[in-house]
This record gives sequence, C-alpha cells and structure tokens, in this order.
Amino acid sequence: MGVYDYVGKAQIKCWLCEMKGYNVGDKVPNTVGYKDYTILLREGGFVKVGNLEIEAIIETPEHNYVPEDFPGEVCIDKWGDVIISSRDLESYGLMGEDYYYK
Repeated sequence: MGVYDYVGKAQIKCWLCEMKGYNVGDKVPNTVGYKDYTILLREGGFVKVGNLEIEAIIETPEHNYVPEDFPGEVCIDKWGDVIISSRDLESYGLMGEDYYYK
C-alpha cells in the first residue's frame, strides 16, 4: 500500500518511492547505505544491485529466496532492512505473518 518504486510486479520501498519502474542497467538511489546488495522480493525472487546499478531482476513467485542463498552478500528486505538469515523472515509483519506472501 502507499507509494513505492517497482521492478517488474514487485514493490520496492527502500528507494525514493516515486512510483518509478526500474530495469536492469538502471542506477538506483543510494538510500540503504550499501552500494552492493540483494533485495529479497516479497513477491518471490530477488534484485541484485552492484555499484548502485541493477544487475539482475529475478521474479520467481514459486520460490522465495533467503540470505543463505547468497553467502557473503548483503541481503535486504523491500524496506531496506538487512536480513541476516531465513529466521529473520518469520513472523515479520505487523500481524505476525511471514515476510513472503503465501
């Protein structure tokens, strides 16, 4: 809900929330404190950012990625919070729901 940016069908709320669509090769704003990171998409999939440029957008509604899938990389949620392990994604939401849609 509210305003956000997006990649494909996924909402990203850690950038400027200007309702702007981003694609591979686009520069992203420096809003999360890292230049290289992976956003775990709540809708399934991930976005890889390298030197503040989108390197890959993988949308997989049938598969939810977790930080353990990206060893040694910084993983964040769509709001920009660092996620250390898959346990961080359990009982994540306001009402205790998991981060990923069921």
